[in-house]
Amino acid sequence: MGVDSIIFCIFSILFLWGGFGFCLRIALKNNKFDS
Repeated sequence: MGVDSIIFCIFSILFLWGGFGFCLRIALKNNKFDS
């Protein structure tokens, strides 16, 4: 427990958030919503 688990949590959150943003961008491109 400690630094390793904290770093792992941060990286997993960043990875999930990045994946979510990537999917969102693809969905917007497919729907052709160019803002």
